[in-house]
Amino acid sequence: MDKFAHMVHYFIWRGEGVPTLGKTVLCKLCYFSDFDFYELNERSITGRQYSKLPQGPMPYFFDDVITELIRNGCIDAGSVKDVYKQYRYRPLKEPDMSIFDEDEIEMMRWEFDRLGKKTAAEVSELSHKDIPWIIADNKGIISYEAVFFRDAITSVRDEGDIDETAEIKLISNIGRFIFDPPLTCIIRADADGYALDTDDGRFHEIGSSEEDLMAELEDSLEFVWRKYVKGDPEQMADSAVAYRKWLMSRMSEG
Repeated sequence: MDKFAHMVHYFIWRGEGVPTLGKTVLCKLCYFSDFDFYELNERSITGRQYSKLPQGPMPYFFDDVITELIRNGCIDAGSVKDVYKQYRYRPLKEPDMSIFDEDEIEMMRWEFDRLGKKTAAEVSELSHKDIPWIIADNKGIISYEAVFFRDAITSVRDEGDIDETAEIKLISNIGRFIFDPPLTCIIRADADGYALDTDDGRFHEIGSSEEDLMAELEDSLEFVWRKYVKGDPEQMADSAVAYRKWLMSRMSEG
């Protein structure tokens, strides 16, 4: 079994006896474990891709994984009929956790503690507030790197926890969402001022002052927010915090 199957098995085992732990909650536990871990570590736990569906993020081939777990004697599964068909799972043995490192296990424990006993409606509502889900195309793949656009509602990063790699990722994401086709974009500073370099050799001058750079970043963020998120400009300020952190870090270097 792959790592994602072991994650699903773990959550079913942890949630034994929890009446609300059906398919929807289980999928959101996996989603937030992978995407929150990516936000903190720049890699996901399982590498699984997720699709944007109306009920929230859905792992690709989820039903196949459930079938595999049943076939291997790890779980039992069934369904009950209420207003909607509800899937229920029961662990038949403990999961093998040796495939995970300590940080990955801690993340999954934390996600279950905060989300494992919520209802399907509650976890779906939370996922609908997550920027990666919001800006993805309907039925399209949700981008892991979009976690760096998260606002305070779903971000798991501490106030000062932006490392150099994440800072570059933030700027890279400006290019991924503004340019077509996507480009990797990095701010360059030299004696002549600031410029936006792209991986196809194009660049444009921003200006000679820190204020010009700040304005460029905020204009780029507002473009992304209005076009893809269609959000309230006041709410946009929460996401702008990440860009301000990056900018202040770059200023302090030079």
